[in-house]
Amino acid sequence: MPKISIIVPVYNTEKYLAKCFDSILNQTFSDFELICINDGSTDNSLKILGSYQQKDSRVIVINQKNQGVSAARNKGIDLAKGEYLIFIDSDDWVTTNYLALLLSLILKDNSNISICGFVGGSETFINKHCIVFEGNKEVVELFDKIMIQTPVAKMFNKKIIDQFNLKFDISLNFGEDYVFSLEYFSYCKFVNITNKVMYHYFIGTPNSLSKQFNIKRFQDSEIRANLAVNFFKKFKLQEKDYSDYVLGLYYWNFYDAAFYLYNNFFKMEKHKKLEWIKKMLEFKYIQDGFPNSQKMHPILNIFKTKNINKIHKYLYIRKKIIDTITFIFNRQ
Repeated sequence: MPKISIIVPVYNTEKYLAKCFDSILNQTFSDFELICINDGSTDNSLKILGSYQQKDSRVIVINQKNQGVSAARNKGIDLAKGEYLIFIDSDDWVTTNYLALLLSLILKDNSNISICGFVGGSETFINKHCIVFEGNKEVVELFDKIMIQTPVAKMFNKKIIDQFNLKFDISLNFGEDYVFSLEYFSYCKFVNITNKVMYHYFIGTPNSLSKQFNIKRFQDSEIRANLAVNFFKKFKLQEKDYSDYVLGLYYWNFYDAAFYLYNNFFKMEKHKKLEWIKKMLEFKYIQDGFPNSQKMHPILNIFKTKNINKIHKYLYIRKKIIDTITFIFNRQ
C-alpha cells in the first residue's frame, strides 16, 4: 500500500501536463500512487496521461465523462489507498521535496494536516511551526492568508476524510475547495506549517472556472460565510476576532464577480454587464451596506456608491490599465 495518494483532476490541460507530472514523478519521496482523473478532456490530455501510465507503474488513469473538478476529486478519494492525500491541479507543479517535507510535517507533533507556502502571482505563506486550533486567534490568520481556502499545498490524513465521509460538494460552482477544506479543518486539533514555497499555482488557464464569470461566484459566498462562522464558534473564538474575515467573504466575492465580468477570458456586451452589476447590487448583504473595517481594501470604496455606471467605468478603466501594463511588460 502506498504511503501517499496524489489526486490530479485533468481537463484540457495538455500544454501543462508534462511539467506537472514530471515534477510529481521526480519527487525525492517515491512511495506514492498518482491517481489521474481525466474529466472528459477534448484535447490530447488523455493520450498524454496514457503515455505516463505506460512509463511509470505508480500512475493510475481513470477516464470519465465531464462532471466537473469536484466529481473528479471525489472519484480520486474513493480510489485512494494511501495513508495521506495530496491534491494537485493539472496545470500546476511542485518542487522535488514537496512530498517529503509535507510528510515530515504531518508526522511531527501528531499533526492532522501539513501546509506549505504556494506561489501564484504572489507568495502566500505563514511563518508558523504549529497551530493549536481551540481558542487560538491564529486560526483566523490561516483564513486571512488564504491557507485554508484551497486543498492544494496541503497533506491530508485519509483516516479523517474516511471517518467523516468528507467529499467535495458538486452542487457548488465556486468555493467547493473552501468548503471541503473548512470541513476537514473542523476535525483538526494540530496543524503544522512551513513558510517554504513548494507549490506553484498557474493562474492563466482560461478553462478554469476560477477565471470565468458566474453569478454563483457570490451566491455561494453566503454558504461559505455561514460555515466559517460555525467553524470559529466550534473552536471558541470570539465574534470580534473573526467578524472582519466573514464580512470579507461577502464583499470580496462581490468584487471578484464584478472584476471577472471584465477579464479577457469572458466576453459580454456592455448592457449585459450593467444588468449583472445591477443584479449583484440587489443582494441583501450588499443592500445592508459595506463595512467600514480598516482591513477592507480601498478598492471596495467604489462599490459603496452603488452607482452602476461608476462601477462599470472603474472596472473598464482598470482592465485597460492592466492590459496596457501587460503589453508593455511582454514586449521587454
